[in-house]
Amino acid sequence: MRRWRAAGLGVALVLGVAGCGLGDLQKRPDSDRCGWMQQESEAPGATVILVDVSNSTRGAITRAGSTGGSAPHYGAALEKAIEDAVGRRDTVSVASFSGTAANLGWVVTDRSTDWKKDVNNDPNQQSRRAEGVRCLLADADPVLGARPLGAGSDILQAVGIGAGRLREGGGDKHLVVLSDGLPTTGCADLTKLDQWTDAQVTGIVDRCVRKKTLRPGDLAGVDVSLIGVGHSGTGYPIADSQRRDWLKRLWTALCERAGTARRCGVDTQPIAAEDDDPPPSPDAAVDDVVVPLAGKVTVRPLLGAALFDGDSAVLRSAGERALRELAESIRTADWVEVIGYAAPYGSAPDLLRLSRARAERVGSFLAELGVPVVAVRGAGATRSCPDPVLESQVGADECFRRVDVVVGNS
Repeated sequence: MRRWRAAGLGVALVLGVAGCGLGDLQKRPDSDRCGWMQQESEAPGATVILVDVSNSTRGAITRAGSTGGSAPHYGAALEKAIEDAVGRRDTVSVASFSGTAANLGWVVTDRSTDWKKDVNNDPNQQSRRAEGVRCLLADADPVLGARPLGAGSDILQAVGIGAGRLREGGGDKHLVVLSDGLPTTGCADLTKLDQWTDAQVTGIVDRCVRKKTLRPGDLAGVDVSLIGVGHSGTGYPIADSQRRDWLKRLWTALCERAGTARRCGVDTQPIAAEDDDPPPSPDAAVDDVVVPLAGKVTVRPLLGAALFDGDSAVLRSAGERALRELAESIRTADWVEVIGYAAPYGSAPDLLRLSRARAERVGSFLAELGVPVVAVRGAGATRSCPDPVLESQVGADECFRRVDVVVGNS
C-alpha cells in the first residue's frame, strides 16, 4: 500500500484536531469510522477519477530502441484529486482502466464525502473531512498497482464511461483522468499515425463522432482534467515538446466536441515517481502496440562524473569538450530533449533541483552550438540505467548520475 503523504496542510492540522498523528494516515481506517460515507449525500457535486494502468504508463521494461524515460506514477495526483473532491463534499467514484471499455475496474463507487451532514460544529466537521480523505485514500489505493486487463488503452471510451456516471446526478461535476494520453485502440488510435498536424486532430475528432464514441453533450457541464499527458513508461518512445503540444490540442478538441464542458484542462507536465514509492512494473503477458512518437529516437547518456564536479551544475572543461563533440553529431537532428537524473541518495527536492540544473546547463550549452533543443527537464532520482553495457562498465550509481540527450529524427 502506498505510504500517503500528509494530505495537505489543512488536513494535517485537522488530524491534530482529531487526535490523529501522521502515522495514522498510513493505516487503513476502521470500516466503522468510514460508514458515514455510505449514506446519501446532501451535497450535489460528483467526481469521477480514472487511472490508466496500461503497460505504457508503467515502470521499467526492456525494448529495442528503449528511450530510458521516467515512468509516471499517479499516486500524488490521485491524492490531490481526492483531497479536492472531499473538500467540495462530492460523491466520488474511482476506477482503473486499460484495453477496451470493458476493462474498467471500479474500486470506489458513489462514495459520499458530505462531511457536513448531521455534524454541526466546525471542529467535528473538519475532523470528519480529514477522515473522509483518509478513508478514500485507503479504498482507492489498489488502482495504483492494478494489472492491465487488456492490451493498450481506449482512453476516450473510458472518458465516456466516466462522463456517463456523472450524468446521473446534478451539481458540479469533475472528471479527472490520469493517463499518458496515448490511445492505442478505438476511434482515437494513434498507433498508425504518420503525421502530427492539426488536420490529423480534426480527422480523429470527426472519426470519433462518426463512430459515436464521442457524442456532443457527453461532457456538458463537466470540469475535465487530463493529467500526465505525453509521459509514458520507461522503454516507450518519449514525446518531445512538439508532440506533447499536439496531444494537448487533440484532447482539448475531443473535449470541446463532446459538449460545453466547464473546463478542459490538459496537463502535459511529467509525473515523477517518489524514491520510496516506485511505479508498478509492466505485465509481460500483455503485449501493447507502441505509438510511434518519432521516426527514430536514440538516447545518448552522459555520465555526470564526466561533466560536473560533485553536487555541482557547473560544467568542467572536459565536459565542455565532450558536449562539443556530441553537438557535431546531433546538430542536424529534428529535435533534442535533455533530461537530468540523480542517484537516489539524499532528499528528493535537492535531487530534483540538481538534476534540473544540470539538464538546463547541458541544454543551454548544446543550444548555443546550434543543436535543436526543444525541451529540458530534471527527473530527480532514478534507479534505472538505459544501457546495461554502460551500467556493467561504470556501475549502477554512476549510471544513475547522468544527463540523457534524447535525439529524434524522422
